[in-house]
Amino acid sequence: MLFRTLFCAVTALCTIPGYTSELPSKITFQSPCLDECRENLSYNQFYLGFCGEYLRDNYFLPLRRDDLPPYFYDWEKHALDVVGMLKGEVTDLDPTFPELPHLASQFTVRDIPVKIESREHAYLFNTRVIESKEGPTLRLVLFSLYGNSQSKDETTIGWDPTSTDELGMAALEVIKALQQHTSVDSMICSSLGSLCLDTLKHVTHDFLPPTIIWNRALTSTWKAGMSMFSTPSNYLLYWATSYLNLYSDPENALADFCAWADQKRVVVIQAKEDTYFSGDSALDPLFFTRLQSAGVELYEGSFLIPMIEVKSHHACRLDMIHNNRNSGSLTENFLPMKNQEPLSECLARHIFMGDEESHTCFIVGGNKDTLDSLVYLHALPLLSSYFKLMKKIEPSTPTDLQ
Repeated sequence: MLFRTLFCAVTALCTIPGYTSELPSKITFQSPCLDECRENLSYNQFYLGFCGEYLRDNYFLPLRRDDLPPYFYDWEKHALDVVGMLKGEVTDLDPTFPELPHLASQFTVRDIPVKIESREHAYLFNTRVIESKEGPTLRLVLFSLYGNSQSKDETTIGWDPTSTDELGMAALEVIKALQQHTSVDSMICSSLGSLCLDTLKHVTHDFLPPTIIWNRALTSTWKAGMSMFSTPSNYLLYWATSYLNLYSDPENALADFCAWADQKRVVVIQAKEDTYFSGDSALDPLFFTRLQSAGVELYEGSFLIPMIEVKSHHACRLDMIHNNRNSGSLTENFLPMKNQEPLSECLARHIFMGDEESHTCFIVGGNKDTLDSLVYLHALPLLSSYFKLMKKIEPSTPTDLQ
């Protein structure tokens, strides 16, 4: 109860007006919530810390491990090169983004540290901000679970989250810190990024962006286990994660939140052949019923991604997911889409290009997303589609849309 009261008090501070058009080079925010997460550790987790660290570093934060496959290092090198291309520092181009020179001239890229001062610890989260230079302001703020730190008594170490509550709360704390300087209009949660939605069970003040985009995100730890393990092994995982404060159920937490909050719009993106979150591991139909009953403007799409290995469907780039009506995609209840329109273009058209003079989108990555890979997999497809639409917007006809 104390945790919820403090969370409510702190989030209320974010309603103070006085936003600025440009984010500062460093943001500081005071909140007790992250230390509250650590103080709420159970007796079980305190004495079984090794087991908790093993589960966390294998299933929630695998890039912390030392035994990573070599391709992860090559993957990250290419992602770093692509970031250099976007900054105009690397002249070679990724051929899948031929408009990179134009994007480099239209957008700035800055890394902005966000310092959260809690009770005993200070947490430093590095965000990457990509912002248009002129015209209507589009700002993407990227958040990764990696590359962060914490300090206490002048001793600094890498961020060592102790529970899924702390993992998810970090993203919400960064949103509140940003809201001191700008409105946050939408949020995209991809894969394990939905841990921040699970943390909504602690929220008693509605401060979330009015648009939430659920991008092939974790439904629950139990459902993920159904896709990864046998039934006996999944029961063991369920018991262990519950026992060690590592269980997560974003699906029900978001539905519970929308039942009382004034959440305006939820856009759900699912892959029909998602290795982790399709079939029995997908969102329950009751989830959509609950959101509709709460008055949420709900859009639901399920996409088949043809000619690509099924294992890749969970993390496939948004510009590679098309409205393939004849190939099994179900978009009748989704945002209006042209036939064969890329998903990135649909989101840019309907989410980023509203009547407002500016739009800030907060993007939370998954368990293998660094700031560099977030640029390649998430930001660039959206920026590319937005740039194309801003340069030449073709009016849609009734036959184009559903």
